[in-house]
Amino acid sequence: MGMTNEPKPTRQPSGSYAGGLIGALGAGLSVLVFDFGGWEYRVDYAGTTLERWGSFGMFDGVLFFVLLAPVVVAAGYVGFVSYRQLARQGLGAVHLRNALWVAAGALVVLVVYSLVFEARMAADENDDWWLDSGFYGGAFGFAAAGVSLFAARRAGLAG
Repeated sequence: MGMTNEPKPTRQPSGSYAGGLIGALGAGLSVLVFDFGGWEYRVDYAGTTLERWGSFGMFDGVLFFVLLAPVVVAAGYVGFVSYRQLARQGLGAVHLRNALWVAAGALVVLVVYSLVFEARMAADENDDWWLDSGFYGGAFGFAAAGVSLFAARRAGLAG
């Protein structure tokens, strides 16, 4: 059997990178647009019920902006790398690896924020509290982006 110099067929990475792009866009937009969590507190006093409730998102104060803005920036980076790979203007394996780590790190940050929120709400003795669309959209988006970019990296589709 003779050896030929024919080029190897290239893989089509569009599915993995499209998943990374869609996940990053979903995560970033969810954290940017929707509330992260909310609470409700009821007090019965002299036959009157006082209800107090609230929610917070990225634009509900400087603290929340400072905490959530890096998550949106992380989504932008993951989306940028996924888009460049999808458009065949690849940035290389290093950027793909970095985007994977950024997606995983942002997911961990969101989970830590949710645990801090849950602990704070339990300490404040609120009657009810919940994580909202900003958390769930961000978490699921970064998880989808991470799985997609991991699949692309595992298949050797970088560059």
